[in-house]
Amino acid sequence: MFVRGKGKGGVGVSEPETFEVATKCLEAWSSGDFATARTLLRDDVTFVGPLGPDGGAESYMNRLVDLSHHVTSAEPIKVLVDGDDACIFYDLVTDAAVSVPTSDWYHVQDGKISSVRAYFDTRALTAGSDTHDHQSAAQFGAPAGRRILPSILPALVSAEMELAESST
Repeated sequence: MFVRGKGKGGVGVSEPETFEVATKCLEAWSSGDFATARTLLRDDVTFVGPLGPDGGAESYMNRLVDLSHHVTSAEPIKVLVDGDDACIFYDLVTDAAVSVPTSDWYHVQDGKISSVRAYFDTRALTAGSDTHDHQSAAQFGAPAGRRILPSILPALVSAEMELAESST
């Protein structure tokens, strides 16, 4: 689905390209095709998300490779495109059979992704990491005691929240 907005970029000729680049990148990394994903990124790509901010294509690719060890698929729900910006809403399906509602906001410049902002509820990824969290684990469909991402995730989220608070 292709929805046009009324943002700063207006309805530009780059929208089909923006759509193609953003959706191809998500499809590539979530299916393990990291070579293709890398060709779609600028060398100076920036990333901000629940796992913390990052910069540079190699660092971002390392994050995607690490995340992919816990992901079985990314199932797009809707793609919104406005000029050089694309927002993809999708379900990130993990190896623990948990589906995490996720949104990635891509900015495409000169045919490559220059920035990514990811949004998702980290509780689904850390459910079951503590003994008092068994109810949360069940709520998100994760087996009790099963940690989806490493235990460092809460520290990274905390650091990003502190960074966001200090910049306001």
